[in-house]
Amino acid sequence: MAEGDVFNFLNKPPKDALDNQIRSVLGLTQLNEFSDALYASEKHFKTQLKTLQDLNSDLARLQVKSLVELDSKLSGGQKARDEFLNQLDNIGRELGSLDQSASTIRNFQKEIDIVKSAMSSSPVFCKIKQAHPG
Repeated sequence: MAEGDVFNFLNKPPKDALDNQIRSVLGLTQLNEFSDALYASEKHFKTQLKTLQDLNSDLARLQVKSLVELDSKLSGGQKARDEFLNQLDNIGRELGSLDQSASTIRNFQKEIDIVKSAMSSSPVFCKIKQAHPG
């Protein structure tokens, strides 16, 4: 009998201590621990099974039946992504160009407004306008 079992035998009621000793000798305590480990493993495997079933469902939805098909779909997705990013870069450059053109037009408009203002307040322009109405 192990030292801890002796103290249990002395400290616990004799029936409980004797029952624990018999369980230990028969290996029932190890069997209970093994059973608990099996339940934990079962839970872990059920989680993994659910993950694999979800992945299998995704592959079926994508109509992928082999690793070659999966690689092909992944490379096709990467190619489409690269093309999309290239298009975004082109659109960005075009927007920059349009913004620059709009800025130039706004500057021209300011200059035209200054010239119009100067002309409308000019005595020469006022005389020409009075001489040729309309």
